[in-house]
Amino acid sequence: MTTTVLVAGATGMLGGRIATELIDQLDVDVRLMLRASALGNTAKTRAVDALVSDGAVVALGDVTDPDSLDKATAGVDVVVSALQGGPRRHHRRSDRAGRGGSAQPRSPVRFLGLRNRPV
Repeated sequence: MTTTVLVAGATGMLGGRIATELIDQLDVDVRLMLRASALGNTAKTRAVDALVSDGAVVALGDVTDPDSLDKATAGVDVVVSALQGGPRRHHRRSDRAGRGGSAQPRSPVRFLGLRNRPV
C-alpha cells in the first residue's frame, strides 16, 4: 500500500532533506506544499524542480489560507511540517488541517510537526 506524504516547508534545508529521504522510500508518494509566491523565487524553484524530477508532485497551499490547506491535504495520509518562522497561529492552523480541523485526526491522516527537532 502506498502512503501519500505532504511536506510543508520543502523548499527549506530541513524540509528539502526530509522530502528527499521520503522520495527514496518505496511505497511513498511525496507531495510538496508550496505557496504560489514561492514559484517566483529562483532558489525555491530550483529546489522544487529537483524534487519534482525525482518524483514529488506540487500542491499549492498556504498556512494562512485554510481552504488551500484542505485542498493540499486531500488524499494525504501523513503531513510533515518543516515550516520555520511565521506567527504561531499559522503552525497551529497547519496542525488542524492535518487533523481535518478537529481534535481527532481524520482517518487516516496523521500530523507530524518537525519544528525544532533534530534530524
